[in-house]
This record gives sequence, structure tokens and C-alpha cells, in this order.
Amino acid sequence: MIDKKITIPLNDDKVAYAKLKGSLKDTVIIFAHGLASKMDSLLPYLSAEFFSKHGFNFLRFNFYDYYDDARDLWDCSLKTHAEDLDAIVDYCFSMGAKQVHVIGHSYGGLTVLMSKRQKFTSAILFDPSHPVSSPFDKGEVKYIKEIDGYMKKAGIDFVYSRTLVEENRSLNPDEYLKSYSTPAVILSAGEGTLVMGGKDYEKRLQKKVRVERHLINGAGHSFYEDAPREELFQRTLQWLKSF
Repeated sequence: MIDKKITIPLNDDKVAYAKLKGSLKDTVIIFAHGLASKMDSLLPYLSAEFFSKHGFNFLRFNFYDYYDDARDLWDCSLKTHAEDLDAIVDYCFSMGAKQVHVIGHSYGGLTVLMSKRQKFTSAILFDPSHPVSSPFDKGEVKYIKEIDGYMKKAGIDFVYSRTLVEENRSLNPDEYLKSYSTPAVILSAGEGTLVMGGKDYEKRLQKKVRVERHLINGAGHSFYEDAPREELFQRTLQWLKSF
């Protein structure tokens, strides 16, 4: 199925650039990518291929982009991520969606948990970020006084605003999960650093909502490994079929 390129209106006269397989009718899956990633990275791309072949409409988008009317990574915070995700969920429902499920990978998973409106039908959290293992620990980034921001080396250099880094360093699950109320499945990468974070989310959420957690053995955080990624998708498919 061919991707359709679309733009989705956000707040502040900004737009999100997105790709859609199928339509925005019936059941729609939205993929929220991780920090400094993009909708055409391997995991969202292969997710779109897999779930569209199983009959689901699939929307993936960039939280930030190079176009003048899109957000820039430098201007983004967790707050803007969550607000933009809510706007995209609203857009899907306004276009005729009956159910909207949101996959959040890594930082995208944290974004889903920080949604204020939570109009989506369920959250599917692929190795979601958690304060137990922060990408912005003091040894991981370097403050650059001239730009009042931080640099992080991850294959290539990424520059983040001071606002975003300080926001992450002050994260407290007691606060951002206080009003969470949507069913969730947590799929933790067995070879990653966020297994304890997944367990913590499960413990907190099981008091509030329907929640499942599965450990994907042999998987790294980005789910590059073929067999573990297939298990990830099959677990997700099983979850979706329960709605």
C-alpha cells in the first residue's frame, strides 16, 4: 500500500508532516517516534508495513521537521510533544476515525503517557522512556554556553534546548501519571536499559487502568533484531484485536 503524504494542523499555526497508509476511518494506529528520530526510521516504517498488511490504517508523523511551518527540535519540549500528539489524535477523530491507538516508542512512549486529553483508545508503549534511565544524565550531554543548550553525541551530534534537558531532569512519574486513564500495553526491550522503567510503569498503571507488560527477549531499544521485532508486532496485534 502506497503512503499518502498529508499535513496536519497543530497549535501556533504549525503543521505536522505525516504519511498515511489507508484512510482516517474506522481504526487508526498513530506512531509517535523517539527523540531525534523520524517517521521514516526503521521501526515506524516497518510498523506501518506490518499493520497495514493486517488491515489497519496507519499514520506516522514527524514531531519536528525542516519545513518553515513545522516545529524545530530546538523549540520542542515534552509539553509541546504531548500537545501536538493530542492535536493529531483529535484530527483523526474529526476525519472519521472510530478508534485511535497510539504506539509510542522510547521518548514517544513518554509523550503518550504525558497526554493531557487521552482521547486515544489505547496506548502501545515500545520500550518507553522513564526517569530510571535518562538520555540527559550529566555525563551524557555537554552544556554549550554560547547557545544556552546541550550537545549529545549519538553517532552524530544533536543539540537540545536547555528547556528540554531541564524538563527531562525534573521528570517525576508521580506527577505525569497522576491523571492517566487509558488502557496500555508495555513492551520492553529485554536487552535495553529500560526494563526496570517498564516494570515501574506497570506497577503504577495497574492501579488505574487495564495494563499488560511483556518482555521482548533479545531486543535492543530500537528493535533492529528481526525475530524480536516480529514478536513485538505480534504482541501488539494481539492487543489490538482485543478491542
